[in-house]
Amino acid sequence: MNLHPGRNLFVVLGLALVPSVLLAPMASGQALAPVEARKEAALNTNGTGLSGMIGIGVDSGTAYAGSDTRESGAAPVLYGMYHDLFYLTPGEIGVYWPVNGSDWRIKAGLGYEPGRDPGDHAALANLNTIENTAVFAGGLYRQFGTSAIGVGFEADIGGEGKGVVTFIGGSYDWHFADNAWTLTAYGDISFADEEHLRTEFGITENEALASLADIDPQYRYTAYTPSAGLKSFGIGAGARYRFAENWILLGNVSGEFFGSEATSSPLVREDYEVEAFLGIAYTF
Repeated sequence: MNLHPGRNLFVVLGLALVPSVLLAPMASGQALAPVEARKEAALNTNGTGLSGMIGIGVDSGTAYAGSDTRESGAAPVLYGMYHDLFYLTPGEIGVYWPVNGSDWRIKAGLGYEPGRDPGDHAALANLNTIENTAVFAGGLYRQFGTSAIGVGFEADIGGEGKGVVTFIGGSYDWHFADNAWTLTAYGDISFADEEHLRTEFGITENEALASLADIDPQYRYTAYTPSAGLKSFGIGAGARYRFAENWILLGNVSGEFFGSEATSSPLVREDYEVEAFLGIAYTF
């Protein structure tokens, strides 16, 4: 697709306004999402103009980080790349700039980090609301053909207690049957500061006191204050099948295994969480 450049960029910016809570994770770790968007664009175009995918699927994941309750629902798919520089991924938009013409690229973007509401699950009923916030996402990446590595961070710029998360990750793609099939394997490790882990997994004295009146004993908590450290490490695998010129089926299964600062929290019922996605998308 290669329309008027200004109009194409306007489309990318417009699509970025779609709330990220509606956007499903694809066959890549979130840390490497711009890399995967670029790989997909390379299969469809020569790197100029606007390319991407838009579709719908079903996502299954936990009710909150560390929950043992699963929820499923419809989730749109949305990825975009413009002139091999500007990217749009689930919940994030930014620039993916080459370093002195090398295979290294610097990422700088703005993202959306969803909050948490006490009404989301009975386990959260006596906890404070965590508001949605904006994050600045930066990083340094390199692609080696169908493989990629990257280091990066996400920092809360909305002041809602999400702190800073840093990560390192990598991915590898296999292509079969003239690119009709693409299989992806990926993994990443994330570390978080004290503020982030306390927001996600901590329980304040006031929250613990409020929970003592809960009718269900399993939701009565003691206060917990985690320190900075390992948040989690994740692995995943995805598959895409191009069954027509502009149509693909896609699926993804990923697991996230929490570090001790998270698993020590009374909120965490499972030391890991598994997410799965199956959908269909139109590519351009």
